[in-house]
Amino acid sequence: MKIAVVGANGQVGREVCLFLSVMGVQVIPVSRTQLGGVFLERCALACRYGAVGNPKEAGRLLEDCNLVVDFSHPHGLPSQVRPAVKANIQNILRLAPPGCPYIYISSISAFGMRG
Repeated sequence: MKIAVVGANGQVGREVCLFLSVMGVQVIPVSRTQLGGVFLERCALACRYGAVGNPKEAGRLLEDCNLVVDFSHPHGLPSQVRPAVKANIQNILRLAPPGCPYIYISSISAFGMRG
Protein backbone atom coordinates (compact mmCIF):
# COMPACT_ATOMS: atom_id res chain seq x y z
CA MET A 1 0.00 0.00 0.00
CA LYS A 2 1.25 3.48 -0.90
CA ILE A 3 0.09 6.31 1.34
CA ALA A 4 0.50 9.88 0.12
CA VAL A 5 0.97 12.32 2.99
CA VAL A 6 0.10 15.85 1.86
CA GLY A 7 1.65 18.43 4.17
CA ALA A 8 4.44 16.00 4.98
CA ASN A 9 6.85 18.76 5.98
CA GLY A 10 4.61 20.03 8.80
CA GLN A 11 5.11 18.93 12.37
CA VAL A 12 2.38 16.28 12.45
CA GLY A 13 2.75 15.18 8.82
CA ARG A 14 6.49 14.63 9.27
CA GLU A 15 5.98 12.47 12.37
CA VAL A 16 3.31 10.41 10.63
CA CYS A 17 5.61 9.83 7.64
CA LEU A 18 8.42 8.63 9.88
CA PHE A 19 6.12 6.41 11.97
CA LEU A 20 4.52 4.78 8.93
CA SER A 21 7.88 4.13 7.29
CA VAL A 22 9.19 2.46 10.46
CA MET A 23 6.05 0.29 10.44
CA GLY A 24 6.90 -0.87 6.91
CA VAL A 25 4.33 1.19 5.01
CA GLN A 26 5.39 2.72 1.71
CA VAL A 27 4.99 6.44 2.35
CA ILE A 28 4.94 9.12 -0.34
CA PRO A 29 5.61 12.46 1.39
CA VAL A 30 4.17 15.36 -0.63
CA SER A 31 5.70 18.79 -0.07
CA ARG A 32 5.32 22.03 -2.00
CA THR A 33 9.07 22.72 -1.94
CA GLN A 34 12.31 20.77 -1.87
CA LEU A 35 13.39 22.76 1.16
CA GLY A 36 10.36 21.40 3.00
CA GLY A 37 11.35 17.82 2.21
CA VAL A 38 15.06 17.96 3.13
CA PHE A 39 14.64 16.25 6.51
CA LEU A 40 12.43 13.48 5.09
CA GLU A 41 14.84 12.90 2.20
CA ARG A 42 17.67 12.56 4.76
CA CYS A 43 15.53 9.92 6.48
CA ALA A 44 15.48 7.94 3.19
CA LEU A 45 11.92 8.88 2.18
CA ALA A 46 11.43 9.77 -1.49
CA CYS A 47 9.40 12.97 -1.50
CA ARG A 48 7.25 14.28 -4.32
CA TYR A 49 7.27 18.02 -4.83
CA GLY A 50 4.43 20.21 -6.01
CA ALA A 51 1.08 21.65 -4.99
CA VAL A 52 -2.09 19.57 -4.90
CA GLY A 53 -3.94 22.86 -5.27
CA ASN A 54 -2.62 22.99 -8.83
CA PRO A 55 -4.63 20.57 -11.02
CA LYS A 56 -1.66 20.11 -13.37
CA GLU A 57 0.46 18.82 -10.48
CA ALA A 58 -2.09 17.00 -8.30
CA GLY A 59 -2.53 14.02 -10.62
CA ARG A 60 1.24 13.50 -10.89
CA LEU A 61 1.71 13.76 -7.13
CA LEU A 62 -0.99 11.21 -6.32
CA GLU A 63 -0.96 8.98 -9.41
CA ASP A 64 -0.16 5.59 -7.86
CA CYS A 65 -1.30 6.04 -4.26
CA ASN A 66 -3.82 3.84 -2.48
CA LEU A 67 -4.66 6.37 0.24
CA VAL A 68 -4.23 10.15 0.58
CA VAL A 69 -3.90 11.71 4.03
CA ASP A 70 -3.94 15.50 4.05
CA PHE A 71 -2.27 17.33 6.96
CA SER A 72 -1.80 20.54 4.99
CA HIS A 73 -2.91 24.01 5.94
CA PRO A 74 -2.17 26.79 3.44
CA HIS A 75 -0.63 30.01 4.68
CA GLY A 76 -2.19 33.43 4.40
CA LEU A 77 -5.18 35.43 5.50
CA PRO A 78 -8.41 33.55 6.27
CA SER A 79 -9.85 34.92 3.03
CA GLN A 80 -6.99 33.19 1.17
CA VAL A 81 -6.82 29.99 3.21
CA ARG A 82 -10.39 28.83 2.71
CA PRO A 83 -10.28 28.87 -1.14
CA ALA A 84 -6.85 27.20 -1.05
CA VAL A 85 -8.11 24.39 1.20
CA LYS A 86 -11.14 23.96 -1.06
CA ALA A 87 -8.92 23.74 -4.17
CA ASN A 88 -6.69 21.15 -2.47
CA ILE A 89 -9.65 18.99 -1.48
CA GLN A 90 -11.35 19.25 -4.87
CA ASN A 91 -8.18 18.37 -6.77
CA ILE A 92 -7.36 15.43 -4.53
CA LEU A 93 -10.88 14.01 -4.83
CA ARG A 94 -10.92 14.54 -8.60
CA LEU A 95 -7.36 13.56 -9.52
CA ALA A 96 -6.34 10.82 -7.08
CA PRO A 97 -6.69 7.28 -8.48
CA PRO A 98 -10.29 6.02 -8.71
CA GLY A 99 -11.52 4.59 -5.43
CA CYS A 100 -8.58 6.06 -3.49
CA PRO A 101 -9.75 7.01 0.02
CA TYR A 102 -9.00 10.54 1.22
CA ILE A 103 -8.58 11.66 4.84
CA TYR A 104 -8.43 15.35 5.71
CA ILE A 105 -6.83 15.73 9.11
CA SER A 106 -5.20 19.15 9.35
CA SER A 107 -4.42 19.74 13.02
CA ILE A 108 -4.12 23.50 12.45
CA SER A 109 -7.57 23.60 10.89
CA ALA A 110 -8.98 21.62 13.81
CA PHE A 111 -7.24 23.40 16.71
CA GLY A 112 -6.00 26.71 15.28
CA MET A 113 -2.75 28.41 16.15
CA ARG A 114 -1.87 30.51 19.15
CA GLY A 115 -1.43 34.19 18.35
